[in-house]
Amino acid sequence: MKYALIGFGTIRHAHVRAIREICHGEIVAVCDTHLDRKKLESVPDAKPYQDYRQLLQREKMDAVVVLTPHLLHPEISAAALQAGCHVFCEKPVAVHKLQAEPLAAVVAQSDRVFAVNYMNRFRPDVQAVKALLDENRLGKIQTVHFVNNNWLRSRAYFRSSDWRGTWAKEGGGVLTNQSPHDLDRILYLFGLPEEVTAQAGTSEFHNDLLVEDHVDALLSFRNGMRLYFSTATHLHPGVDRMEIWGDRGYLKMESGVLTLAQLDEPLDEWNQRNEEMFGAPQPTWSERKITPLSFDDLHAAGHVNFARAVAGQEQVMTSFTQALQSVELANAMVLAGYTKKWVPLPLDAQAYDEFFQAMIQREQRIEANGAKH
Repeated sequence: MKYALIGFGTIRHAHVRAIREICHGEIVAVCDTHLDRKKLESVPDAKPYQDYRQLLQREKMDAVVVLTPHLLHPEISAAALQAGCHVFCEKPVAVHKLQAEPLAAVVAQSDRVFAVNYMNRFRPDVQAVKALLDENRLGKIQTVHFVNNNWLRSRAYFRSSDWRGTWAKEGGGVLTNQSPHDLDRILYLFGLPEEVTAQAGTSEFHNDLLVEDHVDALLSFRNGMRLYFSTATHLHPGVDRMEIWGDRGYLKMESGVLTLAQLDEPLDEWNQRNEEMFGAPQPTWSERKITPLSFDDLHAAGHVNFARAVAGQEQVMTSFTQALQSVELANAMVLAGYTKKWVPLPLDAQAYDEFFQAMIQREQRIEANGAKH
């Protein structure tokens, strides 16, 4: 399969390796506004472009991989689909729901494969948790605690590109760049909540940013389940830990280890029989260590899935519809975090767009007064 890469920044290495070494594809063209000889060394046979429109008009390829800053994802993805190409888009598919509507119309009319790189769906530990939930091993899920603050980002990181950590050029903070993977994990395992409330803000560690670098959220689901979520880019050392309580047990996923405590019967049934004032049923404990995939191997898994979907051999792991739910959930958390209100889902896209535009205008006023962001 012949590929073109639009956007050729830091993340390019994992995609180039996956396409050439794992999928045995051919990269015929690359596009970026900042191309140099060093960047092109890894793709010596690819034709360089600085305008993606020219690339789409002049080159013949089967698939386009979109690796640009987030705000450009919908526009370029739509253009590639309209040019007759299959599309593999880095997350997120858009930075807010309203922005994705034109792309949604193009996707609905296209017969091309469209996939989004939520690579953590391929993590062996996530797959193992998914299997346990599908098998109903924990019974009815009641409460989930999910903390992933293992996203430390330094000042040097944000200064590496002028679009990072901005409302106008990136579209937001941790929920737009790092935590979409976490939100997708929530959606993959539990589905879309009914409403969300949150607290969001910017720490002193990132005192030259205006986007959020930490969020603590409560997600309420229609079936009564509650999920507590926390993420941040200003803490270290961080953790990536999910704990799940059901009426038949408990499961913890952390550092490649699954810890399972299983009850012999639903807790409510035990409660009907129990006559001890401080009684409690005894669970059966087990532990399972799971070998993780590397960062590069997770990207490769996404590309293999995409190539097989193009060949008609399997479905994409993350479709446009699923990826858009991640955007919607991120938007709802941000809106809740800054307005201090419960935000229902499906999200009012117009309400979020008004908030988003107001944040851009605030950022521009501050920049006009001489601040970095």
